Amino acid sequence: MEDRYGDDLLYRRYLTDGLEFEFRNKKLTSIYFTANYEGVLFNKVKMTDNKELVMKKLGKPEEFRAPRYVYDWYYSEFNIYIAFGTANRIIDLQLSKDFKY
Repeated sequence: MEDRYGDDLLYRRYLTDGLEFEFRNKKLTSIYFTANYEGVLFNKVKMTDNKELVMKKLGKPEEFRAPRYVYDWYYSEFNIYIAFGTANRIIDLQLSKDFKY
């Protein structure tokens, strides 16, 4: 599925696979992993990991809240935002080239 916002912003979504790609000015800027993603990410992080396990794998996060969406944790070393659900499991992970929101 594809969503276009103006001439410079495009989202390509593969919802059943848990992947979304953000393109700005025809360049890939972010990859979103949602709860449906079943693969293993860097440092062996999985979308089913809870907060305690993520800290063991990635270390202590920097706290951050983006103005357009609430992410619980931010890791500048990896350029990722992580959002956790009510069961303290990852529901959304954003890997981004840069954050200029």
